[in-house]
Amino acid sequence: MRKLSTKQKDRQLRLRRYTLYRAAKERKAIQRRMRKGRKTTNRPWRARLFQVKPPNHLIFAQSPETQSIFRRFTQVISGHLLDGHKVRIDFSDVELLHPCGVLLLLSHVRTWVMSYPEQLSAAYPHDDVVEQMLQSVGMLERLGLNPRKKVDSDDVTRWYFFKGETADASVMVPFMEAAKSKLGEVDQMRLYDSIAEAITNVTHHAYDDEVAKRWWMFASFSDDRVFVSILDAGRSIPGTLLEKPGVRDQIRKWTWGKKKVDARMLHAAMGGKSRTRLSYRGKGLPEMLESTKRMAGSSLTIFSRKGVFHCDSGKDREERASLPTPMEGTLLLWSLKTAKD
Repeated sequence: MRKLSTKQKDRQLRLRRYTLYRAAKERKAIQRRMRKGRKTTNRPWRARLFQVKPPNHLIFAQSPETQSIFRRFTQVISGHLLDGHKVRIDFSDVELLHPCGVLLLLSHVRTWVMSYPEQLSAAYPHDDVVEQMLQSVGMLERLGLNPRKKVDSDDVTRWYFFKGETADASVMVPFMEAAKSKLGEVDQMRLYDSIAEAITNVTHHAYDDEVAKRWWMFASFSDDRVFVSILDAGRSIPGTLLEKPGVRDQIRKWTWGKKKVDARMLHAAMGGKSRTRLSYRGKGLPEMLESTKRMAGSSLTIFSRKGVFHCDSGKDREERASLPTPMEGTLLLWSLKTAKD
């Protein structure tokens, strides 16, 4: 074995030290990325304030494009909050609010404020009606803004807003009394029973036992139409269907290898024909569908997980579609055309 010179020994020692140094440095970098969930730089990390603007028309259900725009808006905020930054929601350019967009944003804001306290704030809208609506549902106050408007616009006061954590539907009595003159006593009772059953399903099935069973609802009526929108942030209709004894295996056989699985399960929950032949849902959703088909000019749309179900009284068949990414909970939009007499 050839004997190494002193110079060669020093070179090997330096090479070994450098190799150990590089390995240790790379190991620490990996640990930092795993802890923070992102690449780090040599600069010290500091929380930043990001200003995020909602869409000018705050709507979700209109089209796949509006769904994508709303989803990107909420994902940007969630990403900044997850990274430890502060976010200010700038409502200044919002011009139009839709019930589906307001309800979904209410659900998101509740989750953000609970998960990331003192990281979320807001800027007042420029539009007077938009500010009154956001103020009336308590969103501005939840984001740290003091109420400063008198809620007197017809575009705001005609909307009834309800929220709760129980199956108590008595809060809807003022709206039901007002809707009675539009629908008549029989259809008004059907409307009340359907909504009450939907809220009961939310509190009994949509959430785990230890979670607050929150639901939100917008309701309104005009000269020829009654509109109801209900949202919960629970486990979705397809998710709860698969938890029912005796249903999971039959549902999987029925949907195995087929597209739009969540939409098919929504169809089954509405009382649609399936191979399950099982009655595993309450009467609320089937009664809504029956009333929609019976009253010309009415429609019913449900979003739950990745499924979309739509029924228009002017069409002979129900429509099914899929969302590109799953949504949390269930959103129901119900529009009833009232009789002229």
